Amino acid sequence: MFPEKAKWIMPPAFADAAPMEPDPKDSPAEYQNRHFRFTNTVTVDDPAGITVSISADDYYVLTINDTYVCQGPAPSYLFRYAWNRKDISAYLVKGENRIAVDVFSQGLYNRVWESADMRCGLLAEITKGDTVLAATDEGWLCAEDPRYTGKSHTGYHTQFLEHFDCRLPLGEAVPAVLIENPVYVLDENPAFIISVTNKKPVQEWMLLPDAEKRPMGGMLYDFGTEVAAHIKLSLMGHAGDQVRVLAGEELLAEADPDAMVASEGVRYEMRCNCVYDETITLAEGKNDVRQYDYKTFRYVEIQPVSGSPAWDLSADVRYAPFDYDHCVLETNDDRLEDVFRICKEGVKVGAQEVFMDCPSREKGQYAGDLTITSHSHLWLTGDVTMLERAIIAQLDSAKYFPGIRAVTPGALDQKIADYSLQLPILLKRHYDFTGNLDFLRAAMPTLTGMIEYFKGFINADGLLDQMDTMWNLVDWPKNLRDGYDFVLEPVPEAGPHCVLNAFWTGCLYGYEELCRIAGVDYVPMADKVKEAFNNAFFDKTEGKYHDSTKTTHSALQSNCIPLYYDICPEGYRDAVAKVVIDKGIRAGVYVTYFMLHGLCNAGYRDAAYHFLTCDEAWYNMVKEGATTCYEAWGKDQKWNTSLCHPWASAPVSVLIEGILGYRLNGTRVTPELPDDVFAEIKWK
Repeated sequence: MFPEKAKWIMPPAFADAAPMEPDPKDSPAEYQNRHFRFTNTVTVDDPAGITVSISADDYYVLTINDTYVCQGPAPSYLFRYAWNRKDISAYLVKGENRIAVDVFSQGLYNRVWESADMRCGLLAEITKGDTVLAATDEGWLCAEDPRYTGKSHTGYHTQFLEHFDCRLPLGEAVPAVLIENPVYVLDENPAFIISVTNKKPVQEWMLLPDAEKRPMGGMLYDFGTEVAAHIKLSLMGHAGDQVRVLAGEELLAEADPDAMVASEGVRYEMRCNCVYDETITLAEGKNDVRQYDYKTFRYVEIQPVSGSPAWDLSADVRYAPFDYDHCVLETNDDRLEDVFRICKEGVKVGAQEVFMDCPSREKGQYAGDLTITSHSHLWLTGDVTMLERAIIAQLDSAKYFPGIRAVTPGALDQKIADYSLQLPILLKRHYDFTGNLDFLRAAMPTLTGMIEYFKGFINADGLLDQMDTMWNLVDWPKNLRDGYDFVLEPVPEAGPHCVLNAFWTGCLYGYEELCRIAGVDYVPMADKVKEAFNNAFFDKTEGKYHDSTKTTHSALQSNCIPLYYDICPEGYRDAVAKVVIDKGIRAGVYVTYFMLHGLCNAGYRDAAYHFLTCDEAWYNMVKEGATTCYEAWGKDQKWNTSLCHPWASAPVSVLIEGILGYRLNGTRVTPELPDDVFAEIKWK
């Protein structure tokens, strides 16, 4: 068990802090953006078979004998705190070994961590078999790292910019302080460790001096594809020399790959609301800088600001363990291949310690995104680990809100009704893949509690009416709601509306199915609500759903969700499918997941295939130069479009499951493809 002897320790700078429960405000400024280095030594006779177990608040980077080992832990709640375990034999030598752990406390209230709580700490233990060789206690030394001089942050309060001054020495190393009565309850099992691979740019250009943009010129680098990575620089120069580091997802002007000089640099003021603009100040001689937090980018621009420094650039690319060759598409349709590729890359980049909404602006795990991304990830990797951890995080959020939070784990108290109602989809997916009844049964009380919370907002017919404690999303961004005729913001108007109640009806059917599988008693409700739902919103004359009981407008979303759940009135499913097909791509990438799976389930797989490869949808991203799937159909379709957003990865599951007929339980139904198309999945 971990820990056996290790104790939670903290920097002396936090010894007088008054830790608080996560609160919707930042920590005081003196507890924000603090970096500390904890050090110790361990002497070994034989390095073989030695492991480290480690956790930190908020985050650690472990080095042994000045060599990078690992980093973590995954974002988590204090009552199920994440930790890591790794064999470190390869990093040790016989005799004395230097252990250094760089711990970061961010202190911001956001989607990333529960960080705005004035807590910072480290827990670590090095063992060989049953023998503890080293464990954190007050004998470890701690020094503040003042080199991170940035004060501003970027994204959605997501990360601090790392203006870095190599001249500044570490603070005095003093004994660490024990945390009395630590609140952390470690998870029963260690979390996976993020994979890190060093990557060099695949293309570079010289940037000529420009009086306004880059007085001393610079260099522009292309990593070939979108990456989530820590920028690494090895710099040579004199004390006080400076370089400016700019990063982004795209260029200000297209660069000729055959030229040696580019006319414009990187678009560092990114569409997605991140500004990656930082300065490094050199110490005398050689300076090795690895940025602590990661960014999402494709291009990096380096500008000398003063002096004549030389540099070498690379990136430590990071992602959750991902066997790229586990699932390979073979096809003669170039469009399909391109669409599948950008979606696969998007899932890989967006799967970090958790499934990211986007790994740039938010760095948080949203429940609605999770429905789509986890589906793709499960097919692409065959690994249920991330899905299982994500479900547990959703269930754990009920400690704070019985209706289930939208972002889990993390501090942000955001609630989206549409997202919570998709929890049965995730639980059924997990059960289909694993057959794990114990996991399902353990989840049922929380799912039941969520259902009961929603019941507090139903009318006499069982329909949800003015659920104003949670955001009613329908679709996102707003301009892709197909004119949905119902007031949603700032709070929904009185009266039931279609999309939320379609999710509610589908959720009830999913809940009752899970109850039957798990052997849990329940009071049937779904059939009654389905009847009320169709009576309220379905127009049998026109064969389509209206957006609310107050309008005859029929948005695409109002028809997609009932089709997905197969809750249309008997004999009218084909009519609804025709409405969906005739409307075409009028939803955002989020609802289009439900649209295409609904069409496949209704037998319209040919239409689904058309939408996968048509010019208006994913292939438009390809035409715009995407290497990972976007947040919207095009760069300019949303005011803050992320160019890496795995909630747009629907083609993976639609193709594999909906069109090619594979099922998570290992069975397969007859595939259906256009006559001139060959497509097959090769499994490792």
